[in-house]
Amino acid sequence: VHPPVDLTNLLSLAHQVCYGLYDLERVHGPVTVTLGEAGDRYPGIRKDVLDLRGRIVLRDDRGAFGNPSADSLRACVDKTSRDILQVLFFHPEDPRQQEVLAATFAAFNEFFSMTESRSFII
Repeated sequence: VHPPVDLTNLLSLAHQVCYGLYDLERVHGPVTVTLGEAGDRYPGIRKDVLDLRGRIVLRDDRGAFGNPSADSLRACVDKTSRDILQVLFFHPEDPRQQEVLAATFAAFNEFFSMTESRSFII
């Protein structure tokens, strides 16, 4: 598909954690994590329109754009993407959070020329 997408898919399989990958040029305003409300929908990548009511969603000024099971077409990463947001959706009691974050950072640093990286757990 695209090298960062391929690596993210590999890491998701290896660590059994849901990852999301988003093009920050397509995300508008601050990102928040909420539960989906009635009417929260988006076309998924190679999927129909997803109903996000009651699901964990990432939201910006234009609405929902990601969740643990399917990312939106609106914020998807492609070969033109340069500024990427990667989100790991951990179960809150997963004791491997720091370990998986470190392994993810190391893998991206090994394969890509990253100019900036930040990580935090919310």
